[in-house]
Amino acid sequence: MRTILTFSIIIIFMADTSAQQFNGKYFDNEDYLLFENDSVKFDIHSDGGLTCQLRGIGKYEIIDEFLLIYAGEYNQSKSLFTTSEKDEKRSKIFVRAENGDLIPFANVAYLDKQDKIFGGGVTDFGGVCIIENPEKIVKIRVSFLCYNSLMIDFKGNLDYHVILANGLILENQVLVFKIIDMEMNRINLTLLTFNFNRNIVKSLKRLDRKTNKSDDQERVFIK
Repeated sequence: MRTILTFSIIIIFMADTSAQQFNGKYFDNEDYLLFENDSVKFDIHSDGGLTCQLRGIGKYEIIDEFLLIYAGEYNQSKSLFTTSEKDEKRSKIFVRAENGDLIPFANVAYLDKQDKIFGGGVTDFGGVCIIENPEKIVKIRVSFLCYNSLMIDFKGNLDYHVILANGLILENQVLVFKIIDMEMNRINLTLLTFNFNRNIVKSLKRLDRKTNKSDDQERVFIK
Protein backbone atom coordinates (compact mmCIF):
# COMPACT_ATOMS: atom_id res chain seq x y z
CA MET A 1 0.00 0.00 0.00
CA ARG A 2 1.35 3.41 -0.95
CA THR A 3 1.80 5.80 1.94
CA ILE A 4 0.22 9.16 1.21
CA LEU A 5 0.88 12.06 3.55
CA THR A 6 -0.51 15.54 3.09
CA PHE A 7 1.76 18.44 3.96
CA SER A 8 1.45 22.06 2.84
CA ILE A 9 4.08 24.78 2.98
CA ILE A 10 4.33 28.35 1.84
CA ILE A 11 7.80 29.51 0.90
CA ILE A 12 8.52 33.23 0.76
CA PHE A 13 11.33 33.77 -1.72
CA MET A 14 12.75 36.05 -4.38
CA ALA A 15 13.36 34.05 -7.52
CA ASP A 16 12.82 34.10 -11.24
CA THR A 17 9.68 31.97 -11.45
CA SER A 18 9.80 31.98 -15.22
CA ALA A 19 13.01 29.97 -14.96
CA GLN A 20 11.27 27.62 -12.51
CA GLN A 21 14.25 27.56 -10.19
CA PHE A 22 14.48 28.37 -6.50
CA ASN A 23 17.54 29.59 -4.60
CA GLY A 24 18.16 30.15 -0.90
CA LYS A 25 17.29 28.65 2.46
CA TYR A 26 13.76 28.84 3.79
CA PHE A 27 12.64 28.10 7.34
CA ASP A 28 9.55 27.12 9.26
CA ASN A 29 10.80 27.01 12.86
CA GLU A 30 13.41 24.19 12.78
CA ASP A 31 12.32 22.84 9.38
CA TYR A 32 13.98 24.08 6.23
CA LEU A 33 14.51 23.63 2.51
CA LEU A 34 17.82 24.75 0.99
CA PHE A 35 17.82 25.30 -2.79
CA GLU A 36 21.10 25.76 -4.66
CA ASN A 37 20.82 25.80 -8.45
CA ASP A 38 19.20 22.44 -9.31
CA SER A 39 20.02 20.84 -5.94
CA VAL A 40 18.03 20.84 -2.71
CA LYS A 41 18.61 19.76 0.88
CA PHE A 42 15.55 19.30 3.06
CA ASP A 43 14.76 18.69 6.73
CA ILE A 44 11.00 18.86 7.16
CA HIS A 45 8.31 16.99 9.01
CA SER A 46 5.35 15.23 7.46
CA ASP A 47 1.83 16.11 8.51
CA GLY A 48 -0.19 12.97 7.98
CA GLY A 49 -1.67 10.70 10.60
CA LEU A 50 1.88 10.24 11.90
CA THR A 51 4.44 13.05 12.13
CA CYS A 52 7.97 12.06 11.12
CA GLN A 53 11.02 14.12 10.29
CA LEU A 54 12.11 13.71 6.66
CA ARG A 55 15.72 14.39 5.65
CA GLY A 56 17.54 14.15 2.36
CA ILE A 57 19.70 15.68 -0.36
CA GLY A 58 19.04 15.54 -4.07
CA LYS A 59 18.09 17.18 -7.34
CA TYR A 60 14.74 18.74 -8.16
CA GLU A 61 12.65 19.61 -11.17
CA ILE A 62 9.20 20.99 -11.96
CA ILE A 63 6.82 19.02 -14.18
CA ASP A 64 3.55 20.81 -14.90
CA GLU A 65 2.11 21.67 -11.47
CA PHE A 66 4.35 19.23 -9.58
CA LEU A 67 7.70 19.71 -7.85
CA LEU A 68 9.78 16.50 -7.76
CA ILE A 69 12.80 15.98 -5.52
CA TYR A 70 15.05 13.04 -6.41
CA ALA A 71 16.73 12.17 -3.12
CA GLY A 72 20.19 10.66 -3.60
CA GLU A 73 22.89 9.53 -1.20
CA TYR A 74 22.75 11.24 2.17
CA ASN A 75 26.31 12.01 3.25
CA GLN A 76 25.54 13.39 6.72
CA SER A 77 24.61 11.84 10.07
CA LYS A 78 22.88 8.46 9.68
CA SER A 79 22.26 5.39 11.82
CA LEU A 80 25.38 3.46 12.76
CA PHE A 81 26.59 0.53 14.85
CA THR A 82 29.60 -0.87 16.66
CA THR A 83 30.30 -4.44 17.76
CA SER A 84 31.76 -6.16 20.79
CA GLU A 85 32.81 -9.71 21.56
CA LYS A 86 30.06 -11.67 23.26
CA ASP A 87 30.58 -13.98 26.23
CA GLU A 88 27.72 -16.41 25.62
CA LYS A 89 26.08 -18.34 22.78
CA ARG A 90 23.27 -15.91 22.14
CA SER A 91 23.76 -12.50 20.55
CA LYS A 92 22.45 -9.22 21.89
CA ILE A 93 21.34 -6.18 19.91
CA PHE A 94 21.46 -2.95 21.93
CA VAL A 95 19.45 -0.09 20.40
CA ARG A 96 19.67 3.57 21.37
CA ALA A 97 18.72 6.95 19.91
CA GLU A 98 21.33 9.58 18.99
CA ASN A 99 20.82 11.30 22.35
CA GLY A 100 21.61 8.05 24.19
CA ASP A 101 18.05 7.13 25.14
CA LEU A 102 17.20 3.44 25.05
CA ILE A 103 14.66 2.45 22.39
CA PRO A 104 12.23 -0.25 23.58
CA PHE A 105 10.11 -2.13 21.01
CA ALA A 106 12.51 -1.51 18.12
CA ASN A 107 12.14 -4.15 15.42
CA VAL A 108 15.02 -6.50 14.61
CA ALA A 109 14.32 -8.49 11.44
CA TYR A 110 16.35 -11.61 10.54
CA LEU A 111 17.28 -12.03 6.86
CA ASP A 112 18.65 -15.02 4.95
CA LYS A 113 21.06 -15.22 1.97
CA GLN A 114 18.29 -14.05 -0.39
CA ASP A 115 17.59 -11.01 1.82
CA LYS A 116 14.25 -12.53 2.79
CA ILE A 117 12.91 -12.02 6.29
CA PHE A 118 12.39 -15.32 8.09
CA GLY A 119 12.05 -14.14 11.66
CA GLY A 120 12.72 -11.35 14.07
CA GLY A 121 12.38 -9.88 17.51
CA VAL A 122 11.88 -6.61 19.37
CA THR A 123 13.92 -4.82 21.98
CA ASP A 124 12.77 -4.96 25.59
CA PHE A 125 12.35 -2.01 27.97
CA GLY A 126 16.14 -1.92 28.29
CA GLY A 127 16.57 -1.49 24.52
CA VAL A 128 17.97 -5.02 24.07
CA CYS A 129 16.93 -7.77 21.66
CA ILE A 130 18.35 -11.22 22.43
CA ILE A 131 18.95 -13.62 19.53
CA GLU A 132 18.95 -17.14 20.90
CA ASN A 133 19.90 -19.01 17.68
CA PRO A 134 21.95 -16.74 15.43
CA GLU A 135 23.37 -19.46 13.16
CA LYS A 136 21.03 -18.98 10.15
CA ILE A 137 21.02 -15.18 10.20
CA VAL A 138 22.95 -13.46 7.40
CA LYS A 139 21.73 -9.91 7.97
CA ILE A 140 19.60 -8.02 10.46
CA ARG A 141 17.54 -4.89 9.88
CA VAL A 142 16.96 -2.66 12.89
CA SER A 143 14.09 -0.19 12.66
CA PHE A 144 11.76 1.92 14.74
CA LEU A 145 8.93 4.26 13.91
CA CYS A 146 10.19 7.58 12.48
CA TYR A 147 13.86 6.61 12.82
CA ASN A 148 16.41 5.84 10.13
CA SER A 149 16.51 2.04 9.77
CA LEU A 150 19.81 0.17 9.52
CA MET A 151 20.80 -3.00 7.66
CA ILE A 152 23.75 -4.92 9.15
CA ASP A 153 25.78 -7.88 7.88
CA PHE A 154 25.43 -10.19 10.84
CA LYS A 155 28.07 -12.36 12.52
CA GLY A 156 26.86 -14.67 15.27
CA ASN A 157 30.00 -14.28 17.38
CA LEU A 158 29.35 -10.59 18.12
CA ASP A 159 27.01 -8.31 20.03
CA TYR A 160 25.77 -5.19 18.24
CA HIS A 161 25.38 -1.67 19.59
CA VAL A 162 23.07 0.29 17.30
CA ILE A 163 22.40 4.02 17.29
CA LEU A 164 19.36 4.98 15.23
CA ALA A 165 19.29 8.48 13.74
CA ASN A 166 16.11 10.43 14.40
CA GLY A 167 13.93 10.92 11.33
CA LEU A 168 13.48 9.13 8.03
CA ILE A 169 16.54 9.62 5.83
CA LEU A 170 15.36 9.37 2.25
CA GLU A 171 17.77 7.94 -0.32
CA ASN A 172 16.97 6.80 -3.86
CA GLN A 173 13.40 7.96 -3.39
CA VAL A 174 11.29 10.61 -5.06
CA LEU A 175 9.30 13.22 -3.15
CA VAL A 176 6.34 14.75 -4.96
CA PHE A 177 4.83 18.11 -4.07
CA LYS A 178 1.84 19.60 -5.85
CA ILE A 179 2.30 23.29 -6.56
CA ILE A 180 -0.92 24.91 -5.35
CA ASP A 181 0.09 28.48 -6.07
CA MET A 182 3.25 30.20 -7.25
CA GLU A 183 3.79 33.95 -7.47
CA MET A 184 6.82 36.22 -7.65
CA ASN A 185 7.49 35.88 -3.91
CA ARG A 186 5.54 32.79 -2.82
CA ILE A 187 5.03 29.13 -3.56
CA ASN A 188 2.38 27.00 -1.86
CA LEU A 189 3.10 23.26 -1.94
CA THR A 190 1.40 20.09 -0.76
CA LEU A 191 3.53 16.99 -0.16
CA LEU A 192 1.78 14.07 -1.85
CA THR A 193 4.28 11.27 -1.22
CA PHE A 194 7.94 10.54 -0.55
CA ASN A 195 8.05 7.06 -2.10
CA PHE A 196 7.11 7.67 -5.69
CA ASN A 197 7.35 5.58 -8.84
CA ARG A 198 9.58 7.32 -11.39
CA ASN A 199 7.11 6.43 -14.19
CA ILE A 200 5.96 9.99 -13.87
CA VAL A 201 3.17 11.69 -15.79
CA LYS A 202 0.17 9.35 -15.45
CA SER A 203 1.20 8.42 -11.93
CA LEU A 204 1.28 12.09 -10.89
CA LYS A 205 -2.30 12.66 -11.98
CA ARG A 206 -3.46 9.46 -10.27
CA LEU A 207 -1.62 10.37 -7.06
CA ASP A 208 -3.11 13.85 -7.09
CA ARG A 209 -6.65 12.47 -7.34
CA LYS A 210 -6.06 10.22 -4.32
CA THR A 211 -5.16 13.20 -2.13
CA ASN A 212 -7.85 15.67 -3.20
CA LYS A 213 -10.00 14.95 -0.15
CA SER A 214 -7.20 15.39 2.39
CA ASP A 215 -7.07 18.34 4.78
CA ASP A 216 -4.04 20.52 4.13
CA GLN A 217 -2.05 22.29 6.82
CA GLU A 218 -0.34 25.46 5.61
CA ARG A 219 3.05 26.45 6.98
CA VAL A 220 5.24 29.45 6.23
CA PHE A 221 8.94 29.10 5.42
CA ILE A 222 10.77 32.45 5.54
CA LYS A 223 14.17 33.18 4.08
